[in-house]
Amino acid sequence: MGDTQVVVRTIDPDREMDAFTATIMAAFGLRPEPGEVERRRRFVEPGRTWMAEIGGEPVGTSRTFASELTLPGGGVVPAGALTAVGVLPTA
Repeated sequence: MGDTQVVVRTIDPDREMDAFTATIMAAFGLRPEPGEVERRRRFVEPGRTWMAEIGGEPVGTSRTFASELTLPGGGVVPAGALTAVGVLPTA
């Protein structure tokens, strides 16, 4: 990878779930099993799933999902919970 600029962007789940799934699984030393891409697709919220690329090649992932945070005193506010964070060891 000659280009060292990291580009972080949201993915298009219709076109990039295979790459997203392969990258997050590889970051944890795993390979996707049959049905893994479709299983993960159920949890994707548009605009909340990111991929990092170097030279157009995926090297990292992250995803957030809508959640709530309880404050001291009992108040509740909307929050984004972070998950699916992985970076390939080659990055």
